[in-house]
Amino acid sequence: MRRACFLGAILLGVAPACGVLLGSSSDPPIAATGDASEGDTGTPIPPADDAASTDAAADASDAADASDAADARPRLTDCAGASNCTRYAFVLGANVTGSLGGVTGADDLCNEAADGGNTSISGRTFKAWLSDSIQSAPDRFVHHGAGPYVLPLSNATVANDFNDFVYSTLAHAIDRDPGGQPVSGFTILTGTLPDGGKAAETCRDWSTPSVAESALVGAPDYVDGRWTDLGITNCYANSAARLYCIEDD
Repeated sequence: MRRACFLGAILLGVAPACGVLLGSSSDPPIAATGDASEGDTGTPIPPADDAASTDAAADASDAADASDAADARPRLTDCAGASNCTRYAFVLGANVTGSLGGVTGADDLCNEAADGGNTSISGRTFKAWLSDSIQSAPDRFVHHGAGPYVLPLSNATVANDFNDFVYSTLAHAIDRDPGGQPVSGFTILTGTLPDGGKAAETCRDWSTPSVAESALVGAPDYVDGRWTDLGITNCYANSAARLYCIEDD
């Protein structure tokens, strides 16, 4: 039928109107939908919607960016310098010697442990409860919070405010690691007296593991002065010691 229409149009010298699309021999074939055997007229498939494709790609990119941002875990805090808010305290989960790189090196260990521990403490800023020859442990803290200090995971209150650390009147032993798991039987490097003052025994300001140097240590099993001052040991023998880490946001 289409062939007859096409030949007739040529003989009459007019353009065919039989639904036949003319083009050069180099033109690509036009895709059709449907089954020709069922009388389909070969309607061309419209090209893909470029805008829709772009939107889909953008959505995929946004989802990937969101996933990357979640993995980055930005450093969030609930306190931001406020006095009356809840802060955290825990025991470092790894053993240390008296060679810490000074108090700032000890602080770094606390923050690395926090970021790898329970999500409630991830991203918060911690300092080690350590005195050196320059500053006492309490004086190293910017924020002396008026609110409670609690343990990770259990949220048990260890101090009703920062003064409980200073005067050794804890409400609960600091006996959990960053993941909230129990800690017992370790000594804790402090160099800090029960009244918050500096002790003389600080492993040369936490720079040496020498057996000739001494450290004042506490223990995570007590709520009185022994939490920070249990006795003195040498810096090398204390290789099974740990640190107290207290939030300072």
